[in-house]
Amino acid sequence: MRSLQSCATLLALALGLCLLDGSAQAGVNPQMQTALWAQQKLRFDYTGFTTHYSCDGLVARIHQVLGKLQARNGFRVMPAGCDDGRPVPLPSVDIELAALRPSNAPGAIRAVWKPVSLGGTQGLQGADCELAEEIVQKILPLFQVRNVRMNTTCTPHQMPTGPVSLTLEVLAPAPPLRP
Repeated sequence: MRSLQSCATLLALALGLCLLDGSAQAGVNPQMQTALWAQQKLRFDYTGFTTHYSCDGLVARIHQVLGKLQARNGFRVMPAGCDDGRPVPLPSVDIELAALRPSNAPGAIRAVWKPVSLGGTQGLQGADCELAEEIVQKILPLFQVRNVRMNTTCTPHQMPTGPVSLTLEVLAPAPPLRP
């Protein structure tokens, strides 16, 4: 019996050392990647039927979304083809940003997958439903994203109740290493 316990203890110890050795050799978190900033440009034409935005209103909404999506500081969202501050049927904005793309090239930085919610009380609301759909179609492809889930159904000319439910994971700069 004692020999069986000793054997089990040695096996557990050996397995633990192997696991520790493997993670120490790799030295990385399986969620950790390396990435480079890639410059992106987009003319974003909003074509929703239910909610109309002024160009400044659309700029503010897109600016908020790009910040949550971890666009590199200094991104720009500029109104395109707008004259005044009134809501217009088809507002447009020009977007210039840098987003992370996986890369092992020299100069790559550490990056991790970060969960993001674009809806809720601090994000897109029910009135932004069609905007959320267009963000998924036109803006998310500029970023490295995964596990995109939109649990809101938009019907033209009908205001949905409650906030938009749009969650995803985006490749974001890793927090600094602690000494």
